[in-house]
Amino acid sequence: FSEGSFYGQESCASAVDDYVMAILGTFADYQGRSLSREESDLLDECSICLESCVSTFRETRVALTSSEICYGFNDIAGQAVSSSSSKTRRHLSRIMGCLYEDHCLWNDASDLSEKFSISQWLEKSGLLKNAEMCR
Repeated sequence: FSEGSFYGQESCASAVDDYVMAILGTFADYQGRSLSREESDLLDECSICLESCVSTFRETRVALTSSEICYGFNDIAGQAVSSSSSKTRRHLSRIMGCLYEDHCLWNDASDLSEKFSISQWLEKSGLLKNAEMCR
């Protein structure tokens, strides 16, 4: 962060966005690869940092549900189940919990009068599909 962002003269949202995109890019770069111990440690630390951002910033949760990013919530759900590191699995699972708990992410933004529906939430969040991976 710059001195200007510290005193409120510039938005820190873009800095957080850049930080989150760097983390997601790291996950995307290592997706589906056999990892060395150092690479596994890197993904452990990335999962911790990403969890902090997801639990703190709603904008980060919204970004993860966007189809325009390189490594989205479906990728995180898959890695939360398949990672060889228990630390990465634990933190990515917490990220998914934060996403699933934010019901506003899964409502249709065009119809604000629409009430929460469990069936709609299950469909849009991909929870059923992600649960099938655990079988």
